[in-house]
Amino acid sequence: VAMANKRISQEVTALLEEIGLEILGPKLEALGVRGISDLALVDDADLVRWGLTTIERRKFFSKTRSASGEAGGDLGFLPPSALTTVAAAGKKGTNQRKIRTEAQAMGPARLDELLGRGSAE
Repeated sequence: VAMANKRISQEVTALLEEIGLEILGPKLEALGVRGISDLALVDDADLVRWGLTTIERRKFFSKTRSASGEAGGDLGFLPPSALTTVAAAGKKGTNQRKIRTEAQAMGPARLDELLGRGSAE
């Protein structure tokens, strides 16, 4: 019976199967997850390290929050992603936006040169 307490619960396994992430079972077990309540302690960094996509991470957090009874489980938790990070960075100040605009203006011309469509001068 003591060994059973050190393994991931059937509830957690069923939840992972519902969202198509049953492959996470052994990783979560190694992390120390035993029951549904432990899933709330899993960090986004863990999921990123294991190679989950942004959508897979959102599914995980949405399902685990609704399963543990946390408010907002059905609203969809939005873990950080490349898109949200860029959007947040653009709001910090006009200097960053200006730098990014200059880089964007230079980007296509450089790409044309690399592809042989632009001037080689």
